[in-house]
Amino acid sequence: MDLITTKLAYFSFHFVILLSLGLGKLFYKKMRLPSLNQFRKILPVIIFFIVWDMLVTGYWWDFNYQYTFFEWRIFGLPLEEILFFFTVPLGLLTFTENLFPIIKKVKIDLKDKNINLIVIFLKLILLILFIISLTSQLFYSAFILICLIFFINKDVIINKIFLSGIIFTIVTTLIFNYYLTYLPIVTYNNIYKSNINIGTIPLEDFGYGLLMYLMIIRNLYGKNKPRLS
Repeated sequence: MDLITTKLAYFSFHFVILLSLGLGKLFYKKMRLPSLNQFRKILPVIIFFIVWDMLVTGYWWDFNYQYTFFEWRIFGLPLEEILFFFTVPLGLLTFTENLFPIIKKVKIDLKDKNINLIVIFLKLILLILFIISLTSQLFYSAFILICLIFFINKDVIINKIFLSGIIFTIVTTLIFNYYLTYLPIVTYNNIYKSNINIGTIPLEDFGYGLLMYLMIIRNLYGKNKPRLS
């Protein structure tokens, strides 16, 4: 793939995602698309991650000018990165909304005592990793870990929507972040991260994706939803 084609593919990807949502509704009438009210609820999450990206670009990571379609930047970010924060949340939201009729029959049978132990164990592991990252001055890793500690609770363990979304996020991270890091469209400052990679993908990218998903779900449904009987 030549450089011009790669630039066009990266730029067009976001519009393909949005178009696919519309075409999906056209061919499958039962498909549930995000509503304007739902978009308003997740807008604070979108703004949070855009501001986060603006603050750390050029320090924690950067974008390769060779692979972005336009040379100009919006607050230091390429247009494709701004679009990312709209297409990805809308894609996650569409995925989540359409899970309800599919996974109603899935059973998760765990006692409250076991659930609480799992949550405590996960938080303890994340806390240990946070302390190690902080003392090693791996500030990006430490920030991701402390955010995950805050957002992980027992709903994440027993709620089928949360669990399915986490699996979906991991799979899509493996696909799309591999493309971004292999070229590389996104480059990282090794000083701030653990340098533990899955292929070409920094381990922190998976935490970043999970954090975005958990925040979207929390803003959209609140602390106690979505629940399926």
